[in-house]
Amino acid sequence: MESSVVVCTRNRAPLLEKTLESLATQTLDHSHFEVLIVDNASTDSTSDVAARWQAARRFTCRYVLEERVGLNHARNRGVREARGRVIAFIDDDARAEEEWLDRLLRALEEERVCGVGGRIKLDWQSPQPRWLTEQHLLALLAEFDLGDARCRVDRFPYLVGTNMAFLTEVLERVGGFSPGLDRRSTNLEGMGDVELCHRAVESAGPLVYEPRALVHHFVPDDRATLWFLVRRSYADGRSMARFHRLTGQRDKASRLRRLLQNLAAVPVRAMRRDWARSALGVVFVARHLGYLREGGTSGQ
Repeated sequence: MESSVVVCTRNRAPLLEKTLESLATQTLDHSHFEVLIVDNASTDSTSDVAARWQAARRFTCRYVLEERVGLNHARNRGVREARGRVIAFIDDDARAEEEWLDRLLRALEEERVCGVGGRIKLDWQSPQPRWLTEQHLLALLAEFDLGDARCRVDRFPYLVGTNMAFLTEVLERVGGFSPGLDRRSTNLEGMGDVELCHRAVESAGPLVYEPRALVHHFVPDDRATLWFLVRRSYADGRSMARFHRLTGQRDKASRLRRLLQNLAAVPVRAMRRDWARSALGVVFVARHLGYLREGGTSGQ
């Protein structure tokens, strides 16, 4: 088996259907890959969805249940169960373009690197809010775009978990994903993909970004809100502090100073009716608070 596509899922059966449908339309010969559905203790009809796809035989489809709740527990179970020499990851709320997997594998082979990731575009349930335009805010919703040219990636922000692939031997060598990072149940913490990429680069060299390996990431209406982005950014700050503790990374800028700077800037931007920049300032405040709450005093 050339590659395994790992789809970790929890209580998103309708969205999972769309993800699997996009994998069924891949241009890569279907005999060259398997799809591994890792059910992270779902309580909805996820197992029924998996059973239908297994019966349909449109591609090799396997199903495993991972009862320890946590995205990285599910990812690691996928790594252990996968049969391919390359393991690709896509989220259960994302749709892959038809050439997605083929583009990832070609880039991995041509560039002779240990991992590859692609572009992520947002797929809005309703029209994109007019104030939600700043790149940092869109990145909190998993948008990822390093440009139109293939390039090497060897430093933060690395790749994004909903669209990346690694040599299986590299994932095994670095010990998989850190269970202490990323989502558990309904929390919004992350950085598991970032921290894994950091260890992979340290162990096996640079990664590569392939813009033609494209997925679309679904944004439901309840995430296209300032409240969600504030919560997500606060959790992101806590995750960044944990990432810095794990990697020993620090910078010289004070989190507290930047927190105060953003606090001062928000009312000024609001008075100018600059809602996009006002939202950005509020989200940055939440990020710094999350970082400080986790016990860090400085960081990226």
